[in-house]
Amino acid sequence: MATPTVTTKSTSTATRDTRSNPCARMGAVRPTRFLTRRAAGPLTLVLTAWDIWRRLPPRQRRQIVNIARKHGPKVAARVMQARSRARAARRR
Repeated sequence: MATPTVTTKSTSTATRDTRSNPCARMGAVRPTRFLTRRAAGPLTLVLTAWDIWRRLPPRQRRQIVNIARKHGPKVAARVMQARSRARAARRR
């Protein structure tokens, strides 16, 4: 018994309709060029972060900067505490 084949008419406006799919206007997102199969080093992380940063709209960039200003000092203090604890544990 054969299964019926359904054919649909494909138009370019159907795939790029931004009203039904707001992300359609972005098109295909290029894969990041910087990540490879090796372990990610500091330079790789910086280049990947820059690649992601330049793709963000200005409004989202401002949000990230504001969050970093608010929480950055707290995170830095916690890192310094963890670092001093790790040094103290190694001395024992």
